[in-house]
Amino acid sequence: MNRTKKPLVLLLLPLLLSCGSHPSPKLSDYESELPSFDTASSLRVLQLTDIHWNFTTDMGRQKEYLSALVKNANPDFIMTTGDNILTASKENFETLFDLFESFSELLGKDVYYGFTWGNHDQQGLFDPYFPGRLASSKPHSLYKEIDDDLYGECNYLISLKKGSRILWQLYAIDSNSLHYQFPSFKYNYDIIHPEQIQWYAEEVRQAQKNNPDVKSLAFFHIPLWETDYSYRLAKGEPSIGYVGRYSGQMSEVSTNIEGLGETKVYAGYQRTSFFEVAESLGSTKAMFYGHDHKNDFAAEYSLKEGSSDPIALCYGLKSGSGLTYLSDRIGGNLAVISEDGGFDLYRCFQSYEEDYSSANGYRMEAMFE
Repeated sequence: MNRTKKPLVLLLLPLLLSCGSHPSPKLSDYESELPSFDTASSLRVLQLTDIHWNFTTDMGRQKEYLSALVKNANPDFIMTTGDNILTASKENFETLFDLFESFSELLGKDVYYGFTWGNHDQQGLFDPYFPGRLASSKPHSLYKEIDDDLYGECNYLISLKKGSRILWQLYAIDSNSLHYQFPSFKYNYDIIHPEQIQWYAEEVRQAQKNNPDVKSLAFFHIPLWETDYSYRLAKGEPSIGYVGRYSGQMSEVSTNIEGLGETKVYAGYQRTSFFEVAESLGSTKAMFYGHDHKNDFAAEYSLKEGSSDPIALCYGLKSGSGLTYLSDRIGGNLAVISEDGGFDLYRCFQSYEEDYSSANGYRMEAMFE
C-alpha cells in the first residue's frame, strides 16, 4: 500500500471531534543528537539493508550472521535502509530490535542505531504503526516518528556535534512504498515527495546557520533516477550529469520505467528534485539506499560540469540471505566520517557460509580507489 502519514479515518476523526489542531512541529523536533566527537575525532557509520526476515527465517542463524558483520565492521552507529522484514510476525521485528540492542555489549561500547522503512516493512501480522512504536522504545534507537502532516513516517535526522557546533548530520528519509498509476491499473514504486524535500532543505539551511561547513549523509530505501544516470555514464553511454570515480556491479534483471527507459534500477515512478536540491545546498556528501538486492554499484555523481564536490550515490550491500541475493555480494557499507569534514567509504563483505567464530569470510575494501 502507499504509505501516508495516517489512515484516512484517523485524519477525519479530529475534524469530527474538534475544530482545534495540534501545533506544527519545529525543525528541532525532528532532531536527535549522537554522542560522537566529544571523545573521538571520527565515527564509523554502518549501513545495513534489505535484511528481509520473515516467518520462515532461521533467526538464530541470521543473528549469528549480522553479529559477525557488526563485530568485524565495528561501527559506532548503524542505519538500516529498509525492508527489514517481509510477511513477518511481531516476533521477527522484536528479535531484530533485541539483536540491535545487543550490539553494544558485543562491541563493548554504546552502539546507537536508526531505521528507515522500505516497501515491505508494514507487511506482517501487526498494525502498520507497530514497527515505529517498537523502534521508538529501544534505549539505543535514535529513530523518531513525529506527529505531523509530512508525507511518510521515518523523516528525521541525527546531529553530531563538537560542543554546540554541528559537524555532521545523518538524514533518514522515507522513500515510501507504492504509487498507483492511473489509468494503467498498476502500482509502481513511490518517491521522496516534494514536501519531504522541502523539509530536508529547511533542516540543512538551519544547520548551516550553526556551521556553514556542516556535512551530512542521507539514507532512504528506493534509489533515485540519478542512480541510473550515473551508471549509464560509467558505461560510456550518453545521459544526464557527470560521473567521477565508480565501482561495483548492476546485476538485477532489467525493467522499464516510463520516462527513464530500460534500466536495472528499480527506482520510483518519476524523477524528483531531491538530488538537485541536495547538490545545490552542498551539505550531503553521500546517499545510501537498497531495494535492489543484486546491485552494489556506487559512483561519484554531479549535475554540474566540472564539479569538485560530487555526491556519492551508493547501493548498500544486501545484509544477509533473506530473499534473493548474490552470495559474494552481501554485507554492509561503512562510512568513516571525521570531525574535519573528511570521509571514507568502504564495502564490508561478510560471507554467509563461513564460520563466524573468526574473521574468516570478512573483507573490507575501499569503495573508490
